[in-house]
Amino acid sequence: MLITQEVQTICLQKNVKNRNLLTSQLNRIKNLAVRNRQVCADSITKINNTINLINELQMATLSAQSEEKDRLNVLMKEKAAFDAKLSTSTAMLHDVNKDLKRQLDRVKQLESEYTEAQKEATPRVGEIFFSAIVDIVKFAPQLLSNVMAHLPSAPSVVERMPSPKPTAGNKQTNEQVDELNVSFSLVLVMKN
Repeated sequence: MLITQEVQTICLQKNVKNRNLLTSQLNRIKNLAVRNRQVCADSITKINNTINLINELQMATLSAQSEEKDRLNVLMKEKAAFDAKLSTSTAMLHDVNKDLKRQLDRVKQLESEYTEAQKEATPRVGEIFFSAIVDIVKFAPQLLSNVMAHLPSAPSVVERMPSPKPTAGNKQTNEQVDELNVSFSLVLVMKN
């Protein structure tokens, strides 16, 4: 019995030792579980905060995309309006350029007509000299006779000159001189 008691005591001691060891292990596991639970609780909070942040970021991104889309739509409408105005302005500019070109052609034509009229209105030096010579030839005999009429009655060279007798050739020359005088008068009138 002694052996049994000893064995029982030993067993009892071992049981107590094992129980203490188990209690110690259990306490360690409990402490670890408490710490893990706390870490998990902190992690869950952090995970929830992260999820909330991700959701907020997604909403902000969607909102920004929506704003950008709206802004893009506004810009596209403005671009379409600008293109329409540009097209209208281009058409108007084309019409104005066409009108200006037509007016420039008209101005060039008028300048040409003016230059031509100026050339026609400018007296020709040859015509003036010819007309002057014709006048001198036509009126010289009359002028000489008037001058001689006022001189003393001495015989002069003019009196000794035979007077020209009218012939058919002289008559035709006088008519041509008269026509030239009339045309010269018209040129002078046009010039003034």
